[in-house]
Amino acid sequence: MVVVVDGSRDGFIELLEDLSGRADVILILDDDEIADSGLAGGHAAHHVGPERKVVVGYTPIALPPRRSAGAFATFRAA
Repeated sequence: MVVVVDGSRDGFIELLEDLSGRADVILILDDDEIADSGLAGGHAAHHVGPERKVVVGYTPIALPPRRSAGAFATFRAA
């Protein structure tokens, strides 16, 4: 399932957090990250086995053509 939440303040993100407790694997991406076709499968493969894991990895970021105010973190991460 893919869900996009863009600044929702109507309780939807809390609903998703509640539902996520029933999922085996959760993959969280920001809107400026570029996901290739193997990202979700590769992420899930790291979760095979009985132990619980947090997987953090590099994801390419799509930079806007011009840097705007407040975009420091995006450009710093790139």
